[in-house]
Amino acid sequence: CPLKEQKDLRIWGQIWMNGDRPKDPAIIFEVKIKKKFNQMEAGLQEAYEQIRDQKYEEGILDDGYIGSKSYGICFCKKSCMVGRYRE
Repeated sequence: CPLKEQKDLRIWGQIWMNGDRPKDPAIIFEVKIKKKFNQMEAGLQEAYEQIRDQKYEEGILDDGYIGSKSYGICFCKKSCMVGRYRE
């Protein structure tokens, strides 16, 4: 699965996992990092907004996949929140 790397390692990006066949759904993870635990929910919302605003799911459909599942992930120190993005 390709990982789009950022120059600043403190800012994570997207992880795309394509199925072996176009009829398999692609999976998109948008990753955020926050310095404080009370910012994690906002980080998750930022991930959802980026998935929506950058139209990641539309790009997957343009590539010929029949669908995708998108998730937001937010890290803070050793904690992690994960949520599924739904329009």
